[in-house]
Amino acid sequence: MWTLAMVYSCSAFLFIFPRVYVKRRKMMELTCGSSSVDKEKLERARLAYRLLATCAFMWSFLVALYFFAWLAPLTDYAIDNPGSWLNSSSLVFTCETFFEVSSKVLYLHVISDAHDAVFDDASKSAKRLEELRKMMEVVWDSSSDVIAISVRRASTNTAVTILSPKFLKYSRSANSVFKPGYSWEDKAFVFESQLSSMDHPKFLHCIELSSGQKIPVEDNEFWSTTQPSVISMGQLMVNSWSTKEKESLLLHDLDRYETNPMRCEAKVTRLEENSLVVVLRDISERVRRFEAEKVAVSETTARVKDLEANRFTRHEVKNGLLAAIGLCDSVKESFLKISGVSSHYEAPSRASLDEQNDVSTIHKVRSESQLARPGQLVRPGRANRMEASGDDLARNIGNLDLLLHDVLETILAQAMARDVINEIYKPNLERMEISPLLTRSQKAIKRGNKFILRTYPASLPEFMFDPQLLRHIHRNAITNACKYGEECGDIVTEVFYHPDKKELVMNVINAPGAHHKTLVALGSTILDEVFEPTKRLQCHIDDSSALIGRHSSGDGAWISQKCAKTMEGECTIKFETERTIFTLRCPVQKYSNKEIRKAKFALPEGTWGIAIDDSKIHRKLMERIFTFAGIPKNRQLIYGKDEDEIRSFSDIVVDFIRSHPEQYILLVADENLDIEEGSQLKVVSGSQCCEEILNQIDSDKHILTLVRSANDSTQDIDLYKTRAHGFIPKTPVKKGGVLEKIAPLWNDHFSESKEHSF
Repeated sequence: MWTLAMVYSCSAFLFIFPRVYVKRRKMMELTCGSSSVDKEKLERARLAYRLLATCAFMWSFLVALYFFAWLAPLTDYAIDNPGSWLNSSSLVFTCETFFEVSSKVLYLHVISDAHDAVFDDASKSAKRLEELRKMMEVVWDSSSDVIAISVRRASTNTAVTILSPKFLKYSRSANSVFKPGYSWEDKAFVFESQLSSMDHPKFLHCIELSSGQKIPVEDNEFWSTTQPSVISMGQLMVNSWSTKEKESLLLHDLDRYETNPMRCEAKVTRLEENSLVVVLRDISERVRRFEAEKVAVSETTARVKDLEANRFTRHEVKNGLLAAIGLCDSVKESFLKISGVSSHYEAPSRASLDEQNDVSTIHKVRSESQLARPGQLVRPGRANRMEASGDDLARNIGNLDLLLHDVLETILAQAMARDVINEIYKPNLERMEISPLLTRSQKAIKRGNKFILRTYPASLPEFMFDPQLLRHIHRNAITNACKYGEECGDIVTEVFYHPDKKELVMNVINAPGAHHKTLVALGSTILDEVFEPTKRLQCHIDDSSALIGRHSSGDGAWISQKCAKTMEGECTIKFETERTIFTLRCPVQKYSNKEIRKAKFALPEGTWGIAIDDSKIHRKLMERIFTFAGIPKNRQLIYGKDEDEIRSFSDIVVDFIRSHPEQYILLVADENLDIEEGSQLKVVSGSQCCEEILNQIDSDKHILTLVRSANDSTQDIDLYKTRAHGFIPKTPVKKGGVLEKIAPLWNDHFSESKEHSF
């Protein structure tokens, strides 16, 4: 029975050898692929073969030891030598012990190899990293982006990441330089990060790309320059591993050594459950371009809004103010007639009104006439009451006139400032005296300061200048002098005219105010900041207890500088120990003899005046304009009182021109002619009416068409000039200023008829 059991056991055990043969044959059939999966499959087959072969050998060895321990005492040698070791009672124990030790050594060796090759996370991560790096070798060196390959160790919840050599260019500024002899441009960087927290990653080593050799980093300078970027990359990898999608896009600010963070875009792609690739791209230029585009869109939107605001300001508000000024002038004329003064009396200019300390010339005229006509008897008490009432009325009319002009100037200055900021404003040169303009600008500032004006030479000539630009610069300068200079101190304005250079220099000087010593100590470094947009000096911002500049936007000096550049000049500021000097330098054109000749211009005898305006008040103003131009009332044709006149205006004028072919005609059309159509308001363009008229007549050698509009932006004026012969702005009507504006337009159009221009 024992023999039968032994034979059966040995026969059953012999089946292990065919299995070893089959395992070996299958292992030999496998090829060593390039991927880690193929390599791991081959390694598993090899380890399975080794384990089965070891098992067959050890169990065969155990059977051999069993038979040896059983048969050794039966040998002749053991029988002849009873004291031999073959007869020892410990022979079986010795054989079993030798088997146990040998099997454990061999099995441990195989199991250790299997663990290192298949189950060790560190070894698998290193192999996977190397495989992925070789797989992306084509783009690894040539790509300008940083490529990060990361493999996760599930057992420790850590990730090992290898970075392409371009990481070095991203990590440090161009100014950081390594020691001579160090070359890191051809090395990849490997670090380990903990995925469960934002702890600083552990920098492991570098890899030589040419040889694959691991190089420990012992250079402290290298580590100090790359540490901020490595830490930042560790945070990025933690965020990348937390994503669930197969592909995702992250924005990341890469910290760098001794420079600002770099705005980057990270594209995360999961290759497998425990491996992913991150492509880090520098998008700083794209962000800057986007910010520039955003600023451009913002500026364009602001410009459109400014244009809309300016159009409303110029058309609606300016028209209303001009109508009010026209009514005020009509009241003046009526008052003068009641006072017994000739209707041909011309009230003094606004400059002379200011110089009289708000005492209206009308009041003086009324006092001279005493509100009584020649030969009329008035009771003494009633005369005194009438005289007192007349004084009040005259003063109120004068104050109203000044107020309306001030409001108009303020509105036009704001509209002009918007155009200057948008760089679409063109200087509008007018004949002007600088001293009265600066005097009015100073009087508009209601503060306790004393304003002093000095001119060199004492009597300045008249100039062709843009008064709005100069007024805006001067008012902003003296306003800042009041805010930041000595409280209630003297503010001196000096104006120098250099005829040899054709240059005007204006200095606004104020005594030192609060924080003046701080500004002087800063020296020239602060001067450029003064003229930057939305810039307020830090010392004034920090002084929260002071009222100066609290409501300032910080744009005043910047707008003044842009106004100066519009005049081809510049503004500067200088902080001296005892004073602050704001200076404007710009070229200036003296009012020449040619301009004086234009002032003596007169329209030809028998000229007709034709106008159209939808406003009753502005039609009255057109009567005054034609009268001041020398056109008698019996030769004035003014239309626009109803819809029929507006719609048929072109036909009316064309018929008139054909019936008066040899007579000169001055045609002035308001640009915006409003017509009510039910509940809606339709606008007819006066400039288009002029264009239709010119297209229907045979010749324009006897007609001058002008567009009169409150919208006087550069684009609008260019449009008017393409449809009509010229443009005149809507401004307060002055007798001397009407022909002064018409003269150059008339002479330019009728240049061949020299008998009409002097």
